[in-house]
Amino acid sequence: MSRIAYREDEKENLRRIIAQIYKLDYKNLLSYWATQEVKKAEMYQLLYHLAKKINWDERIAGGLFREMYIDSVTQAEKLISVFKKQFPEERWNTPRFLPWRWSYQRSA
Repeated sequence: MSRIAYREDEKENLRRIIAQIYKLDYKNLLSYWATQEVKKAEMYQLLYHLAKKINWDERIAGGLFREMYIDSVTQAEKLISVFKKQFPEERWNTPRFLPWRWSYQRSA
């Protein structure tokens, strides 16, 4: 099995994100987690539509991506529900300093 070689800037970006996550209090961590589940669901929905568009095997488009979408949406709904119950006076939001953007522009 081959190892993935990450660039130093990618490693540093991951270290920075992890350090910021460690600083979050419970409320902001719960909000961040829920937000990431929503973003994952959006990504799986996009992959589902793209896979159908390029005529991939239906087991991948209709099965795998759809199931992953449903799992992420379900998890996000549970987390948002917990957040709203524990912090009824608060609005559910994402900490602005934690972008979840990855750049996979690797050269061969």
